[in-house]
Amino acid sequence: MPVSSLRVWMDEWKASRTLKTVPTRVLMAWRKSAYGCGGWYDPTDSPASLLRGMADTMVDIESIKSELATREHIPNKPEGKALRRAAARKSR
Repeated sequence: MPVSSLRVWMDEWKASRTLKTVPTRVLMAWRKSAYGCGGWYDPTDSPASLLRGMADTMVDIESIKSELATREHIPNKPEGKALRRAAARKSR
């Protein structure tokens, strides 16, 4: 993702402060980090984060999971491999 579009996305996220605007893969990474942080994750915790200095950015696992439940499934590596193989066989 180019830095300019990342900044635009971060500005939108700051404005809405809702998980609906966060990309699914980012939410999945936040969920993984929240498990390691005792059930909460702060997106501003990284020194390189563009969200640094924002107040009230703590996100709990339950809200991340509830938002992920509304999203479409992202295949893991074995599932993606099987889907690509099936598409290749179909196109022959």
